[in-house]
Amino acid sequence: MVRKNFGQTQQQQESKNKPSAKKRKRGWMIFGGVIVAIFAITQINSVAEQARLEKDNVPIVISDVDDNIKLDYHTNKREISAKISGISSFAEVKISENKIEVHDRKDSAGNIKYEIKDIKEGDSDISISVVDGKRRGDKTIKIHRQTKADYDKQELEKALKRAEKVQKEAEERKRREEAAAAARTRQRQSTPAPSQPAPAELNFRSCKEARAAGYSHMRRGEPGYSPHLDRDGDGIACDKHK
Repeated sequence: MVRKNFGQTQQQQESKNKPSAKKRKRGWMIFGGVIVAIFAITQINSVAEQARLEKDNVPIVISDVDDNIKLDYHTNKREISAKISGISSFAEVKISENKIEVHDRKDSAGNIKYEIKDIKEGDSDISISVVDGKRRGDKTIKIHRQTKADYDKQELEKALKRAEKVQKEAEERKRREEAAAAARTRQRQSTPAPSQPAPAELNFRSCKEARAAGYSHMRRGEPGYSPHLDRDGDGIACDKHK
């Protein structure tokens, strides 16, 4: 009796689960159908957009890109960005044969970015090619990376300019110092020398005292002359022969 009731309960549970499983399966089918429908509509719109662009002969324009790039010797990579207009979602973009994605799509336009690595010294050409159905657009970017020889020459010129600047500064400093020294010399020369004090008046009591001091034969008006030493009145005091 117990087994019979258990079997009936299990059958009832299974019968309840079957509709639930069917509902989940049906829901997944509907969801998948919606996804497929959206994809199909998107594809149809893209095909229609591509056909319209081809019919109207809309050109593919590659803009907002630096097409003449100069790099120094130590730089060997560069990111390239550009705007591409007049394209459908089927457009295929390549930079140097590398396929890249178009992002920020809006109104038949979009943007691209790509980093170019290991750029060689000297001149290089980087091509951007866009193919959209029967239409095509191309752009060539010219890149010049400084060579080792040009870099060495540039550094030598910088060193020479620095040396020339140092030399000119040294010469200018020397010129200023010499001008200052000359100005000091002129100032000293233009300053009058202090006047020498007048020698004290010599008064000898006798010619003996005068000769002892190294004075003799002193003429009138000269130091040491005194009338009382000029006894003969000839204007010479303490004559040598007297």
